[in-house]
Amino acid sequence: MSALLDLTGRRFGRLAVIRRAENIRGRPAWECVCECGDARAVSSSSLLHAGTQSCGCLCRERLSASAKVSSKTHGRASTSEYRSWCAMKSRCLNSNATGFDRYGGVGVTVCAQWLGSFEAFIADMGEKPTPEHSLDRWPDKSGNYEPGNCRWATKREQANNRKDNNVVVYRGRSVTVREIAAAAAVSRTAIVRRVGRGWDAAKAIETPAMRACR
Repeated sequence: MSALLDLTGRRFGRLAVIRRAENIRGRPAWECVCECGDARAVSSSSLLHAGTQSCGCLCRERLSASAKVSSKTHGRASTSEYRSWCAMKSRCLNSNATGFDRYGGVGVTVCAQWLGSFEAFIADMGEKPTPEHSLDRWPDKSGNYEPGNCRWATKREQANNRKDNNVVVYRGRSVTVREIAAAAAVSRTAIVRRVGRGWDAAKAIETPAMRACR
């Protein structure tokens, strides 16, 4: 295990590191004081890799300024697409945002052209097909928000795109077990178990479950 890098006394943007703090979700953390006067614990990964530079005040100022300028130019501040754009930036930049630990906290970023322009974002993404669609990173679920790695997806499509979803090659096509189980003769759990035992994907999917004798 590598030695902990001591960040005491270092500055990251508006944040001054004061002392070691209790771990955050198992990760080393540091007590920091922001130039605005707010004090809070921030993880080492957020400071070193995610670019956290304030208690959240810097992000709020940037988002507020961006929203004021952008809403004046495109007139779409009340649309669902605009809210998706704002939420995308918030979870990658605002350490206080819900889900930041799964996005900005682990290094997920927004490309420069989308970060500064809603017009560029909507030009690349287009309108939502339906109000039920939401922004999804695809095909690389671990990748960044950028052209070529995002789509408007349904809840089912997003579920199929989860990192922990199993993928098998069935009849020459890569499919998730969650997706194929909807039309299979057995449950998703049974398919995963069978494939884990070495079954061929087609056999695992198409072989009906045996009913217990009574």
